[in-house]
Amino acid sequence: MPGQTDQLSQSNIHQIWKIVVRTSKEDSAFFYFTLEANENICFYSTLDATLGQPHRDIAIGIPRSLRPEFDLMFTALCESMKVQILSEELSENVPWTIEVCKRSVAP
Repeated sequence: MPGQTDQLSQSNIHQIWKIVVRTSKEDSAFFYFTLEANENICFYSTLDATLGQPHRDIAIGIPRSLRPEFDLMFTALCESMKVQILSEELSENVPWTIEVCKRSVAP
């Protein structure tokens, strides 16, 4: 039914994958560079860190419709460096905020 498909498509527009990853401080520059080079696939922010931590926790938001493209890029990144997924969820919380990701990561 046309109306049902349109309604399903509209609900997907507002669904965002929220992923929090951890990578070493040394690898983080290349990680950020890769995200920037693949612009418009996702958005990200570094979560607050304690001075001297050897890693970076990065919150990433991916629109549901762009998840396949993100996964290709992310898989390539994971093959070239150690990346730990701390949390992952599909959410309809729009707008997406870093505060939501901060709450999902244990200290």
